[in-house]
Amino acid sequence: MNLIETKDARITACAQVAYEALRAWDLVHGDDTGKAWLAAAEWEREVSIKCSRGVIVDGSTPEQNHRTWLTFMADLGWTYGLNYDLATKVSPYMVSYDVLPTSHKSKDYIFCRTVQTVYVALQQGDR
Repeated sequence: MNLIETKDARITACAQVAYEALRAWDLVHGDDTGKAWLAAAEWEREVSIKCSRGVIVDGSTPEQNHRTWLTFMADLGWTYGLNYDLATKVSPYMVSYDVLPTSHKSKDYIFCRTVQTVYVALQQGDR
């Protein structure tokens, strides 16, 4: 089976490309802590797939995408804190979209646009 033969496979492919786009964004901004898709924690891949599904199936906006991410992370036990800490599951981004820093809103926008663009490209490849 070709990776793009099913909708679920396309959503996963979109999630992977969007995840890597955000990892590249972080690198450009001095954050080299992100792991490549295949080395990422299962929950990181799962939230990317869930958010990608929201963009593709429900037409989620960056704000709606952030809410999906926020709910997913809260369900895993993450809470708000001033500094990101993987060990204690604390993130400064565990806030509503309207109070997110512009830089993080940009990441939600990049994620959604990347998912949309890759999904369209994969569909066109079917023709």
